[in-house]
Amino acid sequence: MGYSLKKKLMRTVPKALLAAGVAVLLAACTSSPEPIGVEGYPDLDPPCTSAGYFKSVSPGWYYRCVYNSSINRWIRYPRQCPAGQEFNPATNRCE
Repeated sequence: MGYSLKKKLMRTVPKALLAAGVAVLLAACTSSPEPIGVEGYPDLDPPCTSAGYFKSVSPGWYYRCVYNSSINRWIRYPRQCPAGQEFNPATNRCE
């Protein structure tokens, strides 16, 4: 390997590694919602954009949206109503 090629590689490789590292960090710092893993929750609901309780598109489920300012993300907390009940958004209860 010639000296000039080796020198060129020594300048290019660190830049490529830096770019890859920045891409990974940016992907980890997304502001998309962070669902909480709950067994049986189908996770089909739209992303949280405001705080409150919302009826899920999945029967028997509802969720609470909370904004966490320390990580700049909306957090979704899914919950399941007792068997045979559905979440009523007017009362914020399973009925």
